[in-house]
Amino acid sequence: MDSIVLTYLDEKSIKELYQKDFYAWINKNLELLKEKQFNQVDWDNLIEEIEDMGKSIKRAFISYLAVILEHMYKLEHLKVYSKHGEYAGKGWEKSIINAYDNIEKLLSKTPSLKHEFISNHQDMLEEAWKESFIDIRSFIIILEKEKTISIKTRNDLIQNIPNENPYSLMDLINTIKHVYDIPNMITIFEESK
Repeated sequence: MDSIVLTYLDEKSIKELYQKDFYAWINKNLELLKEKQFNQVDWDNLIEEIEDMGKSIKRAFISYLAVILEHMYKLEHLKVYSKHGEYAGKGWEKSIINAYDNIEKLLSKTPSLKHEFISNHQDMLEEAWKESFIDIRSFIIILEKEKTISIKTRNDLIQNIPNENPYSLMDLINTIKHVYDIPNMITIFEESK
């Protein structure tokens, strides 16, 4: 669809465009907004997309937290079972660093999410833990499949994974300081305390 056709779309056609050519729909709505033709904008889908953008940003944040919690747990409880031993521990520390760096980048662009986390960290950590739980359980199952641990050990380790997040905000902060090896580092989570 070229821009000439897009210029003459009616309300029904703009809504149909949302389903058929999302990129063209974005450009048409952007054009309508810039031209202040608000009555022609596909508000229903636009509002939905903006809501989804916010959810997507928060989802990324939770996923990065989940990586940190997962690797905190592995370092604390599973390093002795990994066939890679100390090397696995270093890899998990690198994963924590990468996830924290991604959180830092994300929060620098969305400071309101940082404030939401500071005021609601327990719920957000709990949500992240649910994701971590699944990844930790999968890791333990893979250890057994690789014959690194017995079926009994696998079952015991899985049984011992807490259903609820075992880590506090301070545990998170201390782990980040430890893996960066900067004891007096001020983490992004502390700046607004």
